[in-house]
Amino acid sequence: MQFLDGKEASYILSSWPRNHLVKVLCYVPENAAEPDLSQVHALQNLYEATKQTGHHLLIELVYLGKRDDMIPIAQMVEACYAAKIYPFWWKLPPITDTSSWERIEKQIETHDPYMPGVLLLGANLPLKTLGPTLNSASLCSSKVRGFAVGRSLWDQEAEKWFQGQIDDNDVVQSIATNYQKLIDYWSQRKEMSHDSNTQQQKRVDTTLSTNM
Repeated sequence: MQFLDGKEASYILSSWPRNHLVKVLCYVPENAAEPDLSQVHALQNLYEATKQTGHHLLIELVYLGKRDDMIPIAQMVEACYAAKIYPFWWKLPPITDTSSWERIEKQIETHDPYMPGVLLLGANLPLKTLGPTLNSASLCSSKVRGFAVGRSLWDQEAEKWFQGQIDDNDVVQSIATNYQKLIDYWSQRKEMSHDSNTQQQKRVDTTLSTNM
């Protein structure tokens, strides 16, 4: 991880408007035995710079692996807190691995329980895959507050626009439609959560009735 032109983070941020959020991408490899300490050190420098300039920091952990669990992501969160890095937001892959979420939640509760929470990234997944995946991930953790998605919404549309296959109005309308589809998917998580709670309550009621 390197900052622009090799300059110090505090120097770069000194000219930023105070209400701008500082977002940094940190790539997490699949097979690393432990987090890259050079990356942790760079994040530490950036965090200290944001404290000096008064900016909020969002750390986005981009997973480069294909394994089902997200233990490397959880390990990186743990390494950041161990280095006394406290981002205002985490932006994480749409993890559906419960054990990884448990580790991440434990770290947040232990080190920074009043932080706003976690945003989910899109990982350039197709909307039909991304929507249900976001819902499932949001139900795995109470720390998830929303999503921040880009390429899944506009990547294909931008390619068509650059090739002259669609005009300005078409690309705007298509991206807006994609965004609304994702919002609709996200809204369904409330129904999923309600159904899950209802089923859980039925199991509790049945157990109580059986034991009485």
